[in-house]
Amino acid sequence: SAPAPPPPPPAPAPAAPAPTVKKLKQQEATAPKVAGGAKAVPAAAKVAAAKAGGKVDADDADDADGADGSGAGADGGVEAVAYGVLAALDEGMMRNVKANRKRAREAQTLLKRAVKTKEIKFFNRIIKDFGNDKQMGFAEEAFKRIRDAGLTPTVYSFTNLLNACVRVGELTRARGVWRDMVAAGVEPNEVTYTVLVKGLAQEGLLAEAAEQLEVMAGVGVQANVRTFSTLLRNCVRHADPAAADRCFAAMRAAGVAPDVASFEYLIKTRCAAMDAQGAWAALNDMEREMLLAPPQAYAALATVSSITGDVVSARKACAEAHVAVE
Repeated sequence: SAPAPPPPPPAPAPAAPAPTVKKLKQQEATAPKVAGGAKAVPAAAKVAAAKAGGKVDADDADDADGADGSGAGADGGVEAVAYGVLAALDEGMMRNVKANRKRAREAQTLLKRAVKTKEIKFFNRIIKDFGNDKQMGFAEEAFKRIRDAGLTPTVYSFTNLLNACVRVGELTRARGVWRDMVAAGVEPNEVTYTVLVKGLAQEGLLAEAAEQLEVMAGVGVQANVRTFSTLLRNCVRHADPAAADRCFAAMRAAGVAPDVASFEYLIKTRCAAMDAQGAWAALNDMEREMLLAPPQAYAALATVSSITGDVVSARKACAEAHVAVE
């Protein structure tokens, strides 16, 4: 008789399923305690669960990397997860990490080149570029290396550093730059004052910003339309018609003619303060200056008029807006 066929090979063992969040919490509950009573649960396991498609909620994220950024979990876990590991879970985050590294390398190259060339104009330019890119740390480092290179900061150096602070909302540090500039005997120009006015106005300190316009006139620094528009734009944001009127008075005293944008900001400020009558008066002043109001100004007038119950004026503003658009 024929020999019996060999037995079939054993079936491969099924792959172990990826740990779920529920399983991780069970492990955490039964994990041995370490110093201080904390339960040692590897945070990397949670990262593995996320890679495998496990859902991780806000509490799990805090456990993995700590709400305070120290690497300790909310329950006292001591194992941290590297930022690079977390970034690997999100393609957009990883692109940001790589972009920031590239920007940092380029900034370091520029700083080395500035020290080598020892030209104040080059320093001023890179401080300006850093500020525009909101890289205040590199702007401060470039400013510091001016003196390390045996050079003296100019008003442009201080102005560009001041702008770097203002662009990231660091008003306290901006005030410090201003004090250092005055202590160094450097006289601010109209651009420097404009940046300071912008920083103050952005923080809602409109009265102090308006005071700087008067200080400029007192020391003989001529403000330009951009200086006044910087303050007026923020008057709209904070609905402060008193500061806007003060700004217009300073503009008239300085002999600077308000442009279309200046009147638009004044109209919008009074509309934001629900002063429909004052807004229409500002429009009349604008027309006496032979300036045409933009559609946005009429839209603001239509809104405030309708809210205050003046339907006739609201319809008139809508009709004028339509004409302005055409």
